[in-house]
Amino acid sequence: VDVLADPFGLVFDSVDGAPVSGAQVSIADAASGQPAAVFAEDGVTPWPSSVTTGASVTDGAGNSYAMAPGEFRFP
Repeated sequence: VDVLADPFGLVFDSVDGAPVSGAQVSIADAASGQPAAVFAEDGVTPWPSSVTTGASVTDGAGNSYAMAPGEFRFP
């Protein structure tokens, strides 16, 4: 079964709810345990399978996407 998902979220401090930038977030293939194949919104351009919260993400075409503090996204 193939599943299309758009995982996104916010890493935050559980005490005060403040966003936490600088955390490494990765998405893995459940069957193999290896890094998942991730693509940008166009479904073709590679996207990193590991990102840092709050940091800009650059896709395989060189496009850069700004993330808010604590934010991560795997389109």
